[in-house]
Amino acid sequence: LVDTRSENFDLVKEGIHTYKEIRHDLMTALPYWPLGISHYKDSWVCVGEKAKTKDYLAVWRRNSEKSTIQLPIRHLAGLNVSVRCIYPKAQNGSYLWNRESGIFTVTLPVEFSARLFELSAENY
Repeated sequence: LVDTRSENFDLVKEGIHTYKEIRHDLMTALPYWPLGISHYKDSWVCVGEKAKTKDYLAVWRRNSEKSTIQLPIRHLAGLNVSVRCIYPKAQNGSYLWNRESGIFTVTLPVEFSARLFELSAENY
């Protein structure tokens, strides 16, 4: 039996730590919505924050039968982008940046899960 209270506490603690690491970037970042502004019943939600030297992209899989979503990040198209999942660190799923199309593909195999990504581009 897993103690979910301890797991949840660890996730909250990690989330606070992650926020403290990136909050200086978020103060001047500009938001964008690769899927458009979300609605309550959307099966996927995504919001990006364009900071001075990198982007942060929060992706939520809600009530979706599809485990993969393609997110257009047009302002990064054509650029070499390094991507890392910064929250949660222990995560399942996968992600892939397509430089030519500017499409970021995310797979989250479990419904009602979320990830926060950091995208850093050369010559940004």
